[in-house]
This record gives sequence, C-alpha cells and structure tokens, in this order.
Amino acid sequence: MLAMKTRVYFYLDGPTLTRLDVVAAKRDTPRGVVVSDAVAAMLREDGAQDLATAFGHRLDRVSLALARIEREQALAFEMLALFVRYYLNQLTPAPDQATAQARGKERFVAFMELLARRLARGFDTARDLEELVVERGPEVPSPPPSLKPA
Repeated sequence: MLAMKTRVYFYLDGPTLTRLDVVAAKRDTPRGVVVSDAVAAMLREDGAQDLATAFGHRLDRVSLALARIEREQALAFEMLALFVRYYLNQLTPAPDQATAQARGKERFVAFMELLARRLARGFDTARDLEELVVERGPEVPSPPPSLKPA
C-alpha cells in the first residue's frame, strides 16, 4: 500500500534553493525527495536532542573531573619543583643531629610558606623554567658543591 502524500507549498530564498539543487543533483533525486528527507530528519532530531542532553550532562561531569585532576597535577608539579629548587639552594651540612632537626623544621616551615605564596599567585614554575632557558640557554647547570661526587 502506498503512503499518502500531501502537497505542501513554501518559499525558499535563492542561496537555499541553489544548495537544494546541488544536493539533489549529487543524489540524482528530485528536489522534493531531498526536502522530504530533510524535514523527516529535522523531526527525528527531537530524540537526538534528548540523547545529546543526556550525554551533555555526563560530559560536563567528566570535564569537571578532568579539570580537578589537572589542578591537582599542577599542584603536585609546583610542589615538587619548588621542593627541588629549595632543597638544592638550602643544602648545608649540620654539625649535630639536634641542629639538623631544628634546621629541617625551619626549612620545612619556610618551604610551606613559599609554596603557599606561589600557589596564591598561580602555578608558574613551568613559565619560570621557560624564561630561564630563554635567558641562559639550554645548558645543564652543575650541582651544588655539597652534591658533587668526591
């Protein structure tokens, strides 16, 4: 049994009609079939819209999780970079154990304060390293005297 068809009249502007002619020529079908398929596809998009909405919510949650991971990764990188820089700059031998522990506590507090200040300014160790390489060149720095092998 053939489906009933109803004649519909509408107007198209020049560029839209030209595009319709191009698509119809590519498909080797009449313009009416292309328009009918386009209208049917447009009416079916309601289901696609629901699906897009559902995936959109999930993608939003994934995006938030990725942003949190990126922030934590940047925090870990910043902390490690600062620690290495601070450790290499502050490394001095201590005469006895009590003095070493006292210096260790002081250095740890100073390190945490420095980390807090830099985190408040924003993560910029990577930018600092880029500026250093541009400024000095990519040579490898020599270790401090206390770390050089005997």
